[in-house]
Amino acid sequence: MPVLLGAALTALGCQDGYPIAATHCDRWCDIRQATECGNYNPTSCVVSCEQLSGGAACYPEFDAVLTCLEQHEREIGCDSSSYGIVRACQDAQQTLYNCAMAPTPHAANSAE
Repeated sequence: MPVLLGAALTALGCQDGYPIAATHCDRWCDIRQATECGNYNPTSCVVSCEQLSGGAACYPEFDAVLTCLEQHEREIGCDSSSYGIVRACQDAQQTLYNCAMAPTPHAANSAE
């Protein structure tokens, strides 16, 4: 009986693929995969993205970048020097970068 229950739960969990919604970094790395020219490491990509993306404070900017990149995904190819930059999305990517590099309000308060 426990084996059947475990098998049923496993089957239900696998019906729709990955059991949780994709994060901003999951989406970013999925789009960026082509730029890695066969050297794609999804775990490394997501960890790096999470460390450098600015977190929830920059979600609006990140959404704008992801939307633009998804619209221009055909322009992204094997070119590790481009880092997935699409000319049409450069302004959105720069805005996200500026947000991610900006000091957070709680960081300023922690010095008090």
